[in-house]
Amino acid sequence: MSIRNIKSLMLASCLALATGNVNAAANSQRQHVIGVEVNSPLNLPQIQSANNGQPQRPVVKVSSAFNLDTYRLKQIRKRLVRKQHVSYKDLRELADTGDGLAAYRFAKRLMGMGRNDILSDVAHYLSIAAYDGRSYAVRPLVKILKNQNVEFTDSRLEHLEQALLRQARSGDQKALLALAQFYEQGSPFGAKPDLAMELMKRVDTSAYDDKIALRLAASIASHQPLMPKEKEEVKRYLDVADRSDDFGIRAAAKNLRKLINLPQPVGEET
Repeated sequence: MSIRNIKSLMLASCLALATGNVNAAANSQRQHVIGVEVNSPLNLPQIQSANNGQPQRPVVKVSSAFNLDTYRLKQIRKRLVRKQHVSYKDLRELADTGDGLAAYRFAKRLMGMGRNDILSDVAHYLSIAAYDGRSYAVRPLVKILKNQNVEFTDSRLEHLEQALLRQARSGDQKALLALAQFYEQGSPFGAKPDLAMELMKRVDTSAYDDKIALRLAASIASHQPLMPKEKEEVKRYLDVADRSDDFGIRAAAKNLRKLINLPQPVGEET
């Protein structure tokens, strides 16, 4: 077997290891129709409506009070901003108009009940807050999405995904990393490995996911000969993979370094 064929097989092995569970997850029932927002600086997808192809935003129930009693709602918000008491009913009513601050405060009130059976509702209100620009809603929203015991309808999942995408477009690191990991593992938004890689390129290196970093390195290394900038980029991703707790990922990173003639990490046996 020629050296060229051996290199090709090694690259294929690295990619196979890095992709791991992606193919299995690709058959997830939770697949969504994704379009592309042309004007987005990150060129990330935007969920499309099945009816008219227009971007969806989290569905909120707009109360008739929003139209008939706007003054009262404004007074509720004033009390909220001033950190005065707002009743459960008033807070929910304001949150349902799409007010991000009210939605976040209402989500916190629900979380305070300590009931796992309403975590899907908590996530819904957190998504309204995140969509409205409240980046501090991302962390608790991601935590709920990682909870395997919480069930979501497909339509609600679309709303949650859209909220995270909006934060990712604004450069929020927590949203970028969470979406990359969700798309890589195929849950809860379905497997989108290419988009996962695109998102990871925008995540701060210190927060990289080792498995995705290895995939990025192997993908770039497959297009040889490498330019100096490409080689440096591969090295940056392999540095992350080298710190993995997974022996298989570390071994694959070591082999890939040998393949493209990169020095092994300091202290690493050769």
